[in-house]
Amino acid sequence: AESHANLAAPRNHTPTCRYRRTPLGSDRDGRTYWALGERYDRLWIRERDRSWRSCADAAAFEALLGSLGHAGDARLRRALTKLRPKFDAGLAAHANSQTCSLCGTWPLNQQLLLCDGRPGAPECTEEWCFACAGVEAIPDGDWRCVGCVDC
Repeated sequence: AESHANLAAPRNHTPTCRYRRTPLGSDRDGRTYWALGERYDRLWIRERDRSWRSCADAAAFEALLGSLGHAGDARLRRALTKLRPKFDAGLAAHANSQTCSLCGTWPLNQQLLLCDGRPGAPECTEEWCFACAGVEAIPDGDWRCVGCVDC
């Protein structure tokens, strides 16, 4: 696994690692949606097969909202629409700084684990702090985020 080290922490950023999450709801296809991070500004989706994926950019978020057209998805669509400014800010912050993809913090040890991805799959861009990854040091060999771990 690789690590980003010795990078300057973003200004006005609290360097603590907190894993906070709140469920936003489920859609008609059995996926559940979660707001995660220090400021609940990361959107993750848990698929029916129990794998996870993050909403990594504004286009993906817009496509997600567009897929929630069924009447049974109205409550979830309203919740996501209400939280959109927070998610947009989180996406912008992640694009311009080296913070944990999951919790949005700059780790105290100034190191992030880079996901090695699934073999044969497109490159994964997830970068996690040690606390969210559940490790105390850079692991030997490959490290995969929860979205790339084989279920």
